[in-house]
Formats: sequence, structure tokens, C-alpha cells
Amino acid sequence: MALDLSIRAASDGERGLDDVFRMLWEQYLEDGQGYTDDTFRTACDSTAGQSLEDVFQYVTTTTEIDWDPLLEPFGLLLVRGYTSPEDSTQAYYGFQTREKDGRLVVSRIDHGTPATRAGLSVHDELISIDGYRLFSDAGEKILSTRTQDMEATLVIARDGKTRTLRIRPTAPPQNMISIVRVEPPTEEQQALYSGWLQASWE
Repeated sequence: MALDLSIRAASDGERGLDDVFRMLWEQYLEDGQGYTDDTFRTACDSTAGQSLEDVFQYVTTTTEIDWDPLLEPFGLLLVRGYTSPEDSTQAYYGFQTREKDGRLVVSRIDHGTPATRAGLSVHDELISIDGYRLFSDAGEKILSTRTQDMEATLVIARDGKTRTLRIRPTAPPQNMISIVRVEPPTEEQQALYSGWLQASWE
């Protein structure tokens, strides 16, 4: 999608990703030949009439796609939010647990969350939260009742040693993404939008 938008914007809506594949088919696949990643990139650049390095960086790195400059020429905007107002007020710690051999262990930690900042690691055993001994899924249930201003004290076991960690929650990640149209659009935005989606702006 990012490539198609970039090609269409660069060519004023005259060409898109379909034209890239059509070119590759005619030059390579029709005769049973394959093509390399570099050939594909060159075809995309040629179709767009300019380098698309700023888009291809998302293919070769873990950089999150910046959709705003890609959608703006089409009169569109990416909006993030929560499915309900209550979701934004929940305390978020950024880890999940599972029961293993009668122990409650950390099974997942999301990057850049309160859990990582507190020093929690996957496979840590959760022994207690704020002095409450933990069994089964009690840990997540206890934390789910907390508010964002309530720091928690965790006692964990790692490599045969116990440690005490303090973890302060934050607001949870936004769980809703939508694409909306800007108002009012320019004539250029309407033309690119209609050409891309084959539908009138109205």
C-alpha cells in the first residue's frame, strides 16, 4: 500500500503498483524468468519517476511506517485512538504471564513498556505483588484492578535468586486505527483519491 501510494503521488495519479508488476511481467515473467529484489526496486523507481528509498527503508528496517506523508496527497489522515473511553484509563504494565509447573512465570514482555523499564524479563517467576502471594493467573487479575497512578512492588525469582522490582503503569497503547478524509480537500487530493479508489470523493 505504501509503495502504491508513493508511486501514484509521484506520478500525479498516472501510474501505480499495478504498472510495476505489468512491467516486470512483460520483461521477465512472461518468458519464465525471475527477478531480484534490486530489479523490483529499480522498476518501482522507474515507474514513480523518482527514488523511493524513503519507502523501501521500511522493508529493510524495523522503523514504523510514517503514514501521514503517504496519505496526505490523497486527502487522508491516519487517526489513532481507543475503542472506548474506558480503555484509555486502564493501567498498563506491558507483560503477560502463564502458569508453568505450578509457578506463575512471565511469558511475554512488550518493548518499551513499564515492564522493560522495571527490569522484568521473560521466564521470571512472579512470587508476589505488593505482598500478595501469587498463584495461577492472580497476578494479572490483581494488576487489572489498579489505576495508572498506582506503582506496584513485584517480588520475582530469577536464576535461583529473588529480586524486588518496582513498576509504575502507564496508559495502554492505543487499540484503534482509522483512516479519515480531511475536509475540505484540495482539487489535487480529490483527483488522486478518486483515481486510487475508483470512487468519487462525494
